[in-house]
Amino acid sequence: MKASRKQNPYVFKASEIDALFEISEEKSVMKIKKGEVIFTLNTKPLGLYFVQSGKIKIFKTESDKEKELVIASKGDYFGLGSLMRNKKHTCTAVALVNSTLYFMPSKEFLKLSSNFPDISHLVLVKLCNLLDEA
Repeated sequence: MKASRKQNPYVFKASEIDALFEISEEKSVMKIKKGEVIFTLNTKPLGLYFVQSGKIKIFKTESDKEKELVIASKGDYFGLGSLMRNKKHTCTAVALVNSTLYFMPSKEFLKLSSNFPDISHLVLVKLCNLLDEA
């Protein structure tokens, strides 16, 4: 992440996941228009997202007020926490500008994580470190 941006468990960079995306046979490209919702609070996670270009706002709504958690930009991953816990999303993601995302379905990510435990372990360590810093 950029040095000026605080670490955030909702969005992170991980070269370890880059390797999983490279070998994935089920990843797809998503062209997202400005204002388009990628996922919403309390929905089941469908997979992992990587920002190829654009900006994605990750936020929660509390007492009818929007609380921005982070802006995901080129090179950031998001959606991993809910995917790994197999729990509904705790936030909403929406495109601030026209964006291009790579998407890996949950089953594919979990399969590759199982097939490459060393990479999976490094991803989990990185995620835990981000949670500690949040």
